Amino acid sequence: MTIADAQNIAITDNDSYTANSKAMLDVNSETKGMLVPRVTTLARLAILTPPTSLLVFDTNLNQFMYYNGTTWVNLITSETDTLWSAGLGNIYLSNTLLNMGVGSTDPKGKLEVKADITNGLDEPIFDVVNHNGDTIFAVYPNGVRIYVYDDTLYRASSTKGGFAVGGFSPSRGTTTEYLRVTPDSIRMYIEEENPLRAESTKGGFAVGGFSPGRASTYNLFTINEDSAQVFIGDSTAGFGIANLEGGSSSLLNLTANNYFIGHNSGDSTKGGYFNSFYGYQAGKSNKTGSSNLFLGFNSGYSNVNGNRNVFLGKGAGYSNRSGFDNVFIGNGTGESNLSGWDNVFIGNGAGSLNNAHQNIFMGVGAGHANITGYQNIFIGYKSGNSNIGGTMEEGSVNTFIGMESGYSNTTGLANTFLGHKSGWSNIAGKFNTYLGRYAGETATGDFNVFLGSEAGRFQTGSYRLCINATQNGFYEAPLIYGEFDNNRVVINGDNTNGKTFFVNGSAGGTTTWAVISDRNYKKDIVEISNPLDKVMKLRGVNFNWKDNTMGDRLQMGFIAQEAEEVIPEVVDKFEGKYTMSYAPITALLVEAMKEQQKQIDALKNENMKLKTQIQKVDELNKKVDELIIQFETKSK
Repeated sequence: MTIADAQNIAITDNDSYTANSKAMLDVNSETKGMLVPRVTTLARLAILTPPTSLLVFDTNLNQFMYYNGTTWVNLITSETDTLWSAGLGNIYLSNTLLNMGVGSTDPKGKLEVKADITNGLDEPIFDVVNHNGDTIFAVYPNGVRIYVYDDTLYRASSTKGGFAVGGFSPSRGTTTEYLRVTPDSIRMYIEEENPLRAESTKGGFAVGGFSPGRASTYNLFTINEDSAQVFIGDSTAGFGIANLEGGSSSLLNLTANNYFIGHNSGDSTKGGYFNSFYGYQAGKSNKTGSSNLFLGFNSGYSNVNGNRNVFLGKGAGYSNRSGFDNVFIGNGTGESNLSGWDNVFIGNGAGSLNNAHQNIFMGVGAGHANITGYQNIFIGYKSGNSNIGGTMEEGSVNTFIGMESGYSNTTGLANTFLGHKSGWSNIAGKFNTYLGRYAGETATGDFNVFLGSEAGRFQTGSYRLCINATQNGFYEAPLIYGEFDNNRVVINGDNTNGKTFFVNGSAGGTTTWAVISDRNYKKDIVEISNPLDKVMKLRGVNFNWKDNTMGDRLQMGFIAQEAEEVIPEVVDKFEGKYTMSYAPITALLVEAMKEQQKQIDALKNENMKLKTQIQKVDELNKKVDELIIQFETKSK
């Protein structure tokens, strides 16, 4: 304690401190406070003739109270200690003429609650909660929300549960309900027969708008006998319906930018615009994704920032996070797609495992297993069902059209299968073209072309051509068969016999068969030796084919094994079978005929000589005869 010369008193824990000259008593400390006497309300009121300005702390009211010479007054509000009254379990303002303001110093009604300037749009100005802490009624800067207890076992039904708006009369008789909201229904009753019912007045029930300037109100919600209208301003608040069970999950949220209908639909959207989500948890995880349409239970559930997607069906596009420009229609379509884009999947389960891009899958289960294959077109029930894809281009750029066409394909590339179960067994084959019902059904090679019903159905190998039309269900030699790698074509069969072109059966035409015979293409040219001798050694035969499909008439020709011993240059052996080229024998026959002609000409010359000699002999004989006659005549 310090006593100054001017009799000013300082109470302090600082020895160097000097009392303020304007104060009779100066209490100073930088680490401690001053205790005011603490008394109960009863003890305070029991003080006899308290002096003016006596100050105490009322421990019952938790308030500083001082005596103003007449009564005890609250140090903060300057109100008397009778500002509040209590009784029968109630607490209330003692003066019924006073208004109460919370956050307001100029309340306009009995109770006014004013938000702080920092109050966020999602922060309630005040709310009412039940004993479990669930919000029942909440007032926000831009609207009011009422939450109804949602439990089918304890739903409100003709009880005090739910939410109701009713009417009353001055006589305080029985009330009449006009609006009741329960978990399973919303009911609104409009008075129709009372001529005094509210029309453009302050009676009845209305929902209106207000402005900060407290200007005239305007309707936001209107119900007439023939219509119901909801008016929404251009703001992010919009119109919403929520359920208290599970927190503040939304059931209906309509704004100028997004339409969300369904439990948790679009709940996480922050910055995404022009979205329409309809269904339980549709687009639940969406944050910044825009221009999306999700319709169905859990459709687009995981979408975060994917844009311009259309997902229709239960779980359609469920896992999509950033994929864009996709169209998934059907239950479970594209449900595993994470980031794939530009896909079109139509049909339950179509593309359900897909995470690639630019695929078109149409049909139940079409492209079901596809993961990385891209730019595929699968149309038909389970077409391309097993297509998975792989590294690089594996499982990509395929076109499968028809029920289960390309069903087993996993990594096959650039195949075109058109027809019921066409290419069904193809797994990794690539660059194949199958056209027709069951075309190439069990084939597994590459670079094959099969055209026609069941064409190439049982074909193996690669680089094969099969053109046929059958419905037998078992192997049948094709009408046209080819081997692209060997440059061979077969007509009416699949046995090339080592020939570039082979025909099983007769052949014909209206013009001659042309064969290149230009000298410029030939070398080592020599005449055929002993042609006539060779012809003489050949044996021409008649015969019948053992296989009637090769011909059922009497045939004419040679035996290749015999001809090989004479003219081996026209005989070929392929896979143990002999073939002959008949056309070159013409050259042999020409040379044989020429050789024979020489022999004939020689004989003709010799014959002429003999004729001349005989003629001379005849002439000599004639002269001899004449001489004999002359001699005989003279002898007589």
